[in-house]
Amino acid sequence: MASSSSSINHPLAENNPSLTPLSSSPGRRAGPSSMDSATHDYQIDSFLSGPSHRTPMDEPGLLPLLKATPLPESLKGFPLLCHLVQRRAWSDVIVLSSQLLGGESLVLTGLPNGLMDKEDSAGPVRGETVESTVESALNFYKIYYSQWIGQDSNRVGSVATNTNHHENEKYLSEVLWIVHWRLRALLFQRRYHDLKKEVIRLKLFPSHHHVLNTRPDWVPLSLILEGMASMVHAIGIESEEGKKHHGHADFDEILDDLYTLRSTLCNKSDLFQLDVVLSNLLMQKEEWRLSLLTLDKMLEYCQDAVVAWMEKIQTIEKNSVQSSASDMLTKAIQIDIYSRQGKILLQAGCLPAAAMVFERAHSVYMSMNPEETGIDGVEYNLLNGSDFTLVQNVPTQILINEGLLHFAHIDYDLAEQKFKKAIELQRLKKRHSMDRSSRTLLISDGLIDSEGDLLVSCANNLALCALYTCRMREAVSILECLIRENPTEYLTECVVFNLCTMYELGYDNATSEKKKKILQSIATRFTLHDIGFENFRLSDDR
Repeated sequence: MASSSSSINHPLAENNPSLTPLSSSPGRRAGPSSMDSATHDYQIDSFLSGPSHRTPMDEPGLLPLLKATPLPESLKGFPLLCHLVQRRAWSDVIVLSSQLLGGESLVLTGLPNGLMDKEDSAGPVRGETVESTVESALNFYKIYYSQWIGQDSNRVGSVATNTNHHENEKYLSEVLWIVHWRLRALLFQRRYHDLKKEVIRLKLFPSHHHVLNTRPDWVPLSLILEGMASMVHAIGIESEEGKKHHGHADFDEILDDLYTLRSTLCNKSDLFQLDVVLSNLLMQKEEWRLSLLTLDKMLEYCQDAVVAWMEKIQTIEKNSVQSSASDMLTKAIQIDIYSRQGKILLQAGCLPAAAMVFERAHSVYMSMNPEETGIDGVEYNLLNGSDFTLVQNVPTQILINEGLLHFAHIDYDLAEQKFKKAIELQRLKKRHSMDRSSRTLLISDGLIDSEGDLLVSCANNLALCALYTCRMREAVSILECLIRENPTEYLTECVVFNLCTMYELGYDNATSEKKKKILQSIATRFTLHDIGFENFRLSDDR
């Protein structure tokens, strides 16, 4: 069955192409060593120079994207880390984040001299173990959070005289992003043991707090939830690979911790944030009823959660938010929740129930601009009237819902029409977003996770429609053109897995293997460290 993300595999992707590798990813294959290097490079260049949305479809070969552009030499510290994240160079993110959270952070991020020399911070020197680096990050993180909220000012000593509130806020934000990206990098690099160890050492796991059922006030809820979600994912993968025999018991323990933590929360935006993670984990474990029930509860207090989140944003950013923006965001989140419920029901085979839920999403969508009678007018206003990516994505999400429902009813032609229209809207949104910045509601923002760019989801499902109507070469072309458009952004795990599966179905073994190795080499050329060897479905281990 098709999904909003993929039909064969789930996507795990984001960000832009652009930058040249610092290193090859450990544990990733750098391409087939048995092939002649010059010939193989020519084949890669030929693939990347083919037709795509980036070039005129009838004149392939124009503006070939042959290599990733190098990183600016002036970048260092946190800006460098941001670029590495954008290019998905996750092995380099792990290395640099260790330096930034350790002794080198004084040099790279401009922290006040003497901070890491404090007795409480116990900053490591170069060459110390990861454990000591993480421990120092914990204390560093704790000091800045305490200073930021105006508590324990005597603990930071001279630091308070050398920095102001704005700088403290900036440092805290950087540290939170560094830890956030470090956890993501460990997950994408399949370093599950290190990930679990880091989550525990950073005290992002309630069962390991010194006081049961409480969390330190200096640890943001978003990181605790991300740490717990990462633990569940790591446990699940290890259980599937046969490396762990008590995965279900560990999951139940984390679930108990989440429910316990939930009972301590009063702020609606915090509660909403936790329920998003909870519903995702329940869906991951195929606990359909519990996940649907959690999403139903979120609908009940969605408006209060948005109001609480908006108040928090106004306090931090010192900007007022119009009530109309709050109303639009509330309705966009309601549509997102209904869409999640519909996809769960589709996976469970409950098509009538899924249709009913998708219809509720569509009704909310039409109410977002009651003055417009035509859906095109609504789309125009949504794309041009909101700074929130989640709101801008509403028209596309509605079309995806309709396409998935048609696909489930084996009406591939109608599904294909919906996905094509969704792709057009995503490209229109992308052009508009180039002229202004948009706020993406990620879990780190404190409200809800969001896919951001839905183009990969739409293209995957469109390719699946072609595949199911016996148009194999067209299905392959859809995904190959998407990759050529922007490898860093669109060569994701699910695209690789689905395309390699199509190669197996549509070509002989030798041709299929050659095409897979070209994809593998493109991933290496653009330092896409989150794509594992297993995603290429190669028959050998060369």
